[in-house]
Amino acid sequence: MLFPFLKNKGIYAVAVLSTKAEKKKIGIVPCGNEIFPRLVPVPGRTGCFILSEELILHFLPLLYKGYKVRNRRHLLCRRRNSSSEIFFRVSENV
Repeated sequence: MLFPFLKNKGIYAVAVLSTKAEKKKIGIVPCGNEIFPRLVPVPGRTGCFILSEELILHFLPLLYKGYKVRNRRHLLCRRRNSSSEIFFRVSENV
């Protein structure tokens, strides 16, 4: 199985998906600032913001139509230097 390229210092939403035949798969969605800012203003609440990765986790079922999203509570951050590679769990109970 090939593992996708994950950008250094990138934050990723990770979900466990299942098919109708109950086969499990992993969904990984980048939560970078390239698409929209990390802090998203909350409409109607001046000075209130929500993290973009929280929005992505919330709306994962819309991205994976045809799959049942079993678990979508994990954010990973990839950190890499010249000699090692480490994945940090950013959040478990979003």
